[in-house]
Amino acid sequence: MSKEESTSEGTIICPMCETENDALRTTCANCGQSLIRVCLRCNTVNVITAKQCFACGQLFDTLGYIIARQEIRAGDRFTRHADTVVGVKEDEAVQAKARSDQLWEIERQRQAKLLEQKQRQKQQERYLIITTVIIVLVVLAAILLGTLAR
Repeated sequence: MSKEESTSEGTIICPMCETENDALRTTCANCGQSLIRVCLRCNTVNVITAKQCFACGQLFDTLGYIIARQEIRAGDRFTRHADTVVGVKEDEAVQAKARSDQLWEIERQRQAKLLEQKQRQKQQERYLIITTVIIVLVVLAAILLGTLAR
């Protein structure tokens, strides 16, 4: 059983000094050696012990490195990044539309509550006016009866 096999899945052994490191580290705690390998083809981060990229399958040997460099030149990095930016902008537009729709729905609910409150206020004002008119009429009737009774 090799030393690499005897470690738990939460650790990775530095290929330079064979120090056990936490699997989340990107450099060795002892010697500073990188514990990650970035795929040249798809920019995916892989563990240093990977023989090929887990995302695109690109081999990490010399021939794979040469092929990946050729693909990068042929594929024009700027074009790939521009395509990525377009995708990001589209995602942002969809998210902005969703946020806008959500805010419009909140505003619509607020407007409906405001209208309901205004209607309630108008109804209360009507009741108050009617009550005031009735009280004035009662007082006038009492005054009129008082004057007639004398």
